[in-house]
Amino acid sequence: SSHFGYDPMLTPGWSHANINRVKIFTLRADLRRLGMRELKPFDVVIGADICYWDSMVDPLRKFIRRALRCGVRQVLIADPGRPTFEQIAEYFVKQGTGEVFDWKTRRPRLIEGRIFKIGPDPGQRSR
Repeated sequence: SSHFGYDPMLTPGWSHANINRVKIFTLRADLRRLGMRELKPFDVVIGADICYWDSMVDPLRKFIRRALRCGVRQVLIADPGRPTFEQIAEYFVKQGTGEVFDWKTRRPRLIEGRIFKIGPDPGQRSR
């Protein structure tokens, strides 16, 4: 698919955001077409379980770099640890802008995965 978006099944978790008075906005768009106008309002971009195909590695890497240049302060991506995820994470770790963490939960059942945190680029403008 040429469009990457959010999973509407995740929206029930937004009740925690309401409790904490955090505003969440979603945007369904082709990552390759998002620019300053769309990205500037966001401090954090979160992606989960999105690193399926080899063809997504380059568009995701470019999107993350563009988001940071547009003022996004942090990008977080969670994944079970697919090779495509590792490839993207490795790129940012080598650039000195990314960190990778293992995580797991035991409830409602044992689930394990990886999270990488990216940002800011050394040349990122300040807000």
